[in-house]
Amino acid sequence: MSRRSPIIKNWPKYLLQWGVLAAIVIFYFYPFFPLEGYQSLASYLSQESLPGSMTPVQVAIGIAIVAAVVLFSRLFCAFICPVGTVQDLMRKVRVFMHIKDIKIRNGSFIDKVFRIVKYALVFCIFYMAPYFATGMMDEAVLWISIAAAALVVFGSFVIDMFWCRYLCPVGAISNSLKFWVWIGVVFGLYYVGDVLGADIPWAVLLGAFCIIGYMLEIFHSKPKMQVLYMMKDNFACTKCGVCLKTCPYHINIMSHRNARIESVDCNLCGECAASCTANALKVGVRRNGQADFWKYVPALLAAGLIAAGIFLGSYIQEPSYTEEPTYIEDPTYLEEPSYTE
Repeated sequence: MSRRSPIIKNWPKYLLQWGVLAAIVIFYFYPFFPLEGYQSLASYLSQESLPGSMTPVQVAIGIAIVAAVVLFSRLFCAFICPVGTVQDLMRKVRVFMHIKDIKIRNGSFIDKVFRIVKYALVFCIFYMAPYFATGMMDEAVLWISIAAAALVVFGSFVIDMFWCRYLCPVGAISNSLKFWVWIGVVFGLYYVGDVLGADIPWAVLLGAFCIIGYMLEIFHSKPKMQVLYMMKDNFACTKCGVCLKTCPYHINIMSHRNARIESVDCNLCGECAASCTANALKVGVRRNGQADFWKYVPALLAAGLIAAGIFLGSYIQEPSYTEEPTYIEDPTYLEEPSYTE
């Protein structure tokens, strides 16, 4: 009896990924990009005003993503993000063509250095959010978007998940929020300083968020306050190494002695479990006794949270920026003066 393809075993992931991508391509339905909503909120915090480019649906989806990261994992990255879908496709095309990739081992010096870039991008994007909102940098945004698209396609073709690991601002924010207690302390200290009258610039909070998020990612890369994890049965594991090869982030699952796979890069995509020949990996809250239904839970949560974000966003009244016209009571005020000799 032939073994089923991992794609068939992990069909909820691919159904969601390609469904979202099809919605974007066919219907030009783009609220799945939450970064603009985050930028709008940053503009509000720094200038106490909301830019006209903000869409309530994007903000609501951003809030849903935060809730998912804090409670579960980076479900948006695994099941919804169209950029992640493109990267996954590039990886499969490269494997099909038998082209060797460039491997960067997790935790290596190069890996740690490259991860700085996405946090630097977070700082730049949020710091410049008010300027992006005014339309002053539309041409720059166009060229940045073209460069980003090129990096996604070509970078991911030679290095697995190149964009997500090293360049994605949403990925940097999501990884930081996995350590939500520490991030909460940072924001709490900023709030206390503001209450006490300390005039702390917004850029200081933004810089602290980026620096602490990066330090936690590379030095304490094992978040421990999630509800769901990939769980490994150490007795069933044969240490064949298939999970390491199929994991998009090449997490060394075999080295995890604890039943929970505690890794900042793990987004519960299920690729490792779908490829495991010993059935030693599954999604859940404990190692043993989990029903097969749990393998559908991450996909259902991702779809449910995004649907809730779209539903709630559609009921949020978008701010209006039109001003009441000013009427001049005396129309002769506008008449051209007459000059007689």
